[in-house]
Parts: sequence; structure tokens; C-alpha cells
Amino acid sequence: MVRIIGLEAMLHISFGMAALIFGVALYILICALGTGQVHKNLKFRTLTITVVIGDLVSILDNIFRDSGVFPTPVAIKLLLLLLVFYLNVLLTYYMALYMEGFFGDFKYKRAFFYLNTALVVIAGVFTASVYIYQLVKYEGEAVVSTVPIWVNVLIGYVLEVYFLIYAVTLFIILQGNLSRRARITSMAAFAVTTGSVLFELVNTFGIGSGIMYNYFGAVIGLYIFYIGVETPDYQNLLRTVTDLNEAKLAADEANKAKSDFLANMSHEIRTPINAVLGMNEMILREAEDESILTYADSIMHAGKTLLELINEILDFSKIEAGKTEIVPVNYDLAGVINELVDMIRPRAEDKGLLLKLDFDRRLPRELYGDEVRIKQVITNILTNAVKYTEKGSITFSIGFEDLDVFPEQIMLNVAVKDTGIGIKAEDIPKLFLEFERIEEKRNRNIEGTGLGMSITRSFLNLMGSELKVDSTYGVGSTFSFSLKQRVVSRKELGDYRDSYSGDQKERKRYRAQFTAPDASVLMVDDTQMNLKVFTSLLKKTLIRVDTAQSGDEGLKLAAENKYDIIFIDHMMPQKDGIETLHELRESDGGINAETTAICLTANAISGAREKYMSEGFDDYITKPVNPAALEEMLIRYLPDEKINRNPE
Repeated sequence: MVRIIGLEAMLHISFGMAALIFGVALYILICALGTGQVHKNLKFRTLTITVVIGDLVSILDNIFRDSGVFPTPVAIKLLLLLLVFYLNVLLTYYMALYMEGFFGDFKYKRAFFYLNTALVVIAGVFTASVYIYQLVKYEGEAVVSTVPIWVNVLIGYVLEVYFLIYAVTLFIILQGNLSRRARITSMAAFAVTTGSVLFELVNTFGIGSGIMYNYFGAVIGLYIFYIGVETPDYQNLLRTVTDLNEAKLAADEANKAKSDFLANMSHEIRTPINAVLGMNEMILREAEDESILTYADSIMHAGKTLLELINEILDFSKIEAGKTEIVPVNYDLAGVINELVDMIRPRAEDKGLLLKLDFDRRLPRELYGDEVRIKQVITNILTNAVKYTEKGSITFSIGFEDLDVFPEQIMLNVAVKDTGIGIKAEDIPKLFLEFERIEEKRNRNIEGTGLGMSITRSFLNLMGSELKVDSTYGVGSTFSFSLKQRVVSRKELGDYRDSYSGDQKERKRYRAQFTAPDASVLMVDDTQMNLKVFTSLLKKTLIRVDTAQSGDEGLKLAAENKYDIIFIDHMMPQKDGIETLHELRESDGGINAETTAICLTANAISGAREKYMSEGFDDYITKPVNPAALEEMLIRYLPDEKINRNPE
């Protein structure tokens, strides 16, 4: 076998010495500072000391056997040669063992540990046997100082390649368990170390010079591992990241528990509110006594206030979950203003406040935007103004500016000015903190959740606007925002009162939007009061309503009667609404298998609509039931030929 002599041998020795110095320095560094990965510390130290010892033996082999400078007994030469081979095996074995430590327990770890350890032991016994055999069969130095090629291949090639393939395969299969930094570091270290070992194997067959091979590359690989993976600082960071990930998982679990709690509380609270407001609606529709109607009005306002508080919490939950979306539609600005004034006037009058209205008569009436969110934002601002104003006035103004760059759009300018208690400059940022109340002691008697302004700001941000606050403590505040809206029609608003439906003091009598005496619907709900409310709300539409208090009872009725629409509550004992729907849909040949199914539920938590639609419901409506929304939904899904619309 061709070996390095002369200058090349000295270069190999020089690189070996450099590798030895770097290896010893690394080992001292490890002993002094340790490594971050306690469970792998011993494996990394073992790998490092194996490299150092192997490098030292390789240097001695080059000095006493390859250089030919020093006369050396043939037994020592043979020993150095075989030790170089065997230490190469140990190097790749410990590299594979170290790599195993990155992945913890995996399916065949124990089996491979026994196999790999057995191979190393067998290699050691085989190496010793070859050494003894060569000495016994001594036939001259040329034979003693070398070994047969098949021994060279087995010890110095096959086993090393096996351990390299094992380590690389392990890395490829399980690298997903590593951090990005650990993956990159391992790839770089593998490339250098594996390359150096393979070059040494090539050199075994007399190809190449051997300079910079094997241990020099292995030491460089060790440094890459140490700096990239094993340094205590990095491992502290890794543990911190792990702790943060665990904390995130715990937070996600807590958030899920919170969402589950909100969903449950939403259902539990909204169900009795549905009964209160539903029955109260029937009093307003059917009672004639003015005093009773006055009491019913009070119940309605109190119930709606309670519902607003619940909706604020649910809106906040949706915002937190990132489930809130802006849904622009065509809307009538006059109608929006009417509703807002309708809502705020009684509250202002109850406190003796003067409500001033200042609406630009030139405002385009028909706009395109998220009508629901706009009303909610302005409602929050107006109700806050009333709550924090004890005397004086509330000024509600809406103006606009044309946009030269976008002639089809306007900038809608909304402002609410009050003569209330005002806000200190340092307290203004607290307005937008969740569950935060400014001057809690002073304002302890003022109702609210502390979420209104936070929700308002979030909605405005989603619509590309922001809430501006100008306040003088003890004098009053002005809340304003500007919002781009697309103009659908340039018809002017004029005097909004011209489109206002009558004097606010004159109570409107209920009138159904339509009648449908030939239509039939089924309502499935486990609460008798909910069934009664639903039936009562549809009394004047003349629709035939069948009711069922369980999923099984509803399925039985659906098997016997054809319905135009089936309303199903979600949270029912034994068989819930989703299970009931699935069974209804899966009934082969069932007369209502394709009937429109609407989830009528008190669950209004974020993501509820998406959940019910994905389960197969055609639509979704929440409790407390909005009578107008219910009638509109019926008009949408009932067959046109069964609907008789009432003239205006």
C-alpha cells in the first residue's frame, strides 16, 4: 500500500499536531465551562477525547511508521496501524452515539444500541486477533507492518461507513425534532467530519495525499457542534425557548378553556334572556294597557342593556381570537342615524341631558361599508358619553369630505362631544386597555365592562381608521373618527327627521312582514320556554309550527311530516343539535333529508357560525331571537309561492 513519505508525511504530522492542539483546547474548554446539554455532556466529552486520542495515535503512526525516519520495532508499527483503524471505528461509533442523543427515545433505539455496541466489541476482538496473527505469521517487516487488504477494508472501511450511514440516516429521518439552528449546525458538522473520514478511507487505497484528512476535519466538526449546539449560553437560550413554548401551550390550553367557558356562559345566559325578551315582545305586541306597555318598555331596555354587556365580552373574545371580519354592504345612512338616535335619546333624556344633533344635510344617503360595525362603534361612543356626563349636553355630529383622488368615495367624519367629567391626559391611554376603568373609585357606580373603547378601537383599526380623543378634565371630551366609505348614490340626506318613522314618543305597533299559512316549520329545543317564545313570535305569520323537546322527538316528527325549514338548538341533552342534524341528513329516502336546517342557538362565541356551517347547517341565528331577523330569515328560505308579503 502506498504511504506518505518525506515532505507530505511532515505536512500530515503538522496538521495532526494542529488538530491535537485544537482538540485538547476544546476538551479543556468543555471541562471548564461544561456544555448546555447535561444529558449529552458525557457523550460529547467522550467523542472529543476519542478524537484527541485517535489524533495522537495517528501522529505517532506517521512519525514512527510512515516517515521512515525513526527505527521502530515491527510489532510497534503493526500496533500503531491497527490502532489507527480501530480508533477510526470508535470515532464514527461515538459520533453516531452522540447523534442519537439529539432525538431522545425512538422506536429502534435500544436494538441499534445493542447492535452497534456489539459491532464495536467484535471490531476490537478482531483487531486484537489480527495483531496476534500477524506477529505469529511473521515473515518480514513488509508483512508485519501492513495487513491484508480485506482486513483493511473490514476494519478501516466497512464499519466506519456503516456508522456514518447510520448517523446520517438518523439525522435525515428525525431532523424534524431539532431546532433550525441545531439542524444547520449538525449538517455543517456532518459535512466536515464525514468528508474528512471518507477522504481518509480513500487514502487507505493509495488515492490522495492524506493531508488535512480525518482528525483535523473531525476536530473542526466538533468545534461546529460545540459553538452551534453545545455552548451553555445557547442551551440556556434553547431552554428558555422550550419554556416559552411550554408556556405558550399552557396559554393556548387556558385560552381554549376560556373560550369553552365563554361559549357555555353565552348559552346559559342568553337562553333565559331569550325567554325574557321573547315574552316581553309578546306583551308589547298584544297588550293595550298603557302602564303595562310602559313596564314592558323598561324590561326591553334593561334586557337589551344586559345583552349589550354580554355581546361586548363575546366581541372581545372574537377580536382576541382574530375571528372578527369586516363585511361591507350597501346601507342607508338615514336608517343608521335613526337607529342610533332612537337608541341614545331615551338614555340621554333619562339623565336630563340635552341631545344635540348636527348632521350635514348634503351627506350621501346610500353608502357601502360595514353597517353593523359602524353602528356598534358609534353606539359605544354615544353610550360612553351619556354614562360619563351628569349634566349638560351630548352633541352627535356627522359630516363628510369629498376625496379628489377617489371621487367614488367620501371621508365620513363622526364626532361625539359631551360636557362630562373629562379625562386626564395621563389617563387617555388607559381608555383602550381591556377591563380597565379610569378613576375606578370615582366612577364605581357607572355600569360597563371596561371593554367598549378597546373593542371600538379594534373595529376602527380593522376598517382603516382610528379613534381620536380630545378631552379637558372636568370640562368634557370629544371622541371622533374619520372613515372612508364608498358612495352608492349621491342622493342627499337632507333633514334626517323627514325619513324618521314618526314621533319617538309614539309607540309603533308590531306588524308581521308577511304571512305564510301554507308553510310549516319544525323547532327542536330542549327548553319549553324557548319553544313557546319561538311559536309566539311566529303567531301572526300564520306559519304552522311543530315543536320537539329532544333530538329523537324531532327526528320522529321529521320522518312523518314534510317541513319547509327545520330549526335545531345545539346544546341539548342525550342527542345534541349537530348529532340530530347528521342523523337527519343520513336518513336515506327521508322526506326531510334535504330540508333547510338552521341552527338556532344561544352559542354566540367566536367561530360558532363557521362551526355550524361546516357541520352541515344552512344558516345560523342566535338567541335572544331578533324578531325582525327571524322573519327575514324565513322570507329568505321559505318557498316564494308560500309567502304573502304585507303591503307597507
